[in-house]
Amino acid sequence: MEKKISVIVFILLIAAPGCYAWSWGGVLTGAVCMVAAPIAIPAALGAVGFSLTGIVGSSLAASAMSASSPVVTGSLVAMSQSVGATGTIGLATKAVAAGVGYGTYCATHDCD
Repeated sequence: MEKKISVIVFILLIAAPGCYAWSWGGVLTGAVCMVAAPIAIPAALGAVGFSLTGIVGSSLAASAMSASSPVVTGSLVAMSQSVGATGTIGLATKAVAAGVGYGTYCATHDCD
């Protein structure tokens, strides 16, 4: 499933109408984001309170948990806690990070 999602994201990036032309700077930025995502995303979630041992009290994560109570399977809070506890992200998340990196580069540089 994750492989299919990453392929779809990739196809959308290169084939969508109005999509930016290929740019080596954008491709490099996307690759860096994809490589950095497994480190940066769990670290960012840990910083807001999604820890290895559970949600840290009086944190942003605790506020999100109480705001979305009851927490259901598949919700953003549940997925964030899963990543915070395991420290791993899936291939689809890496593909999205690559797409965000590429899109951000092209939005801030002349990629036409």
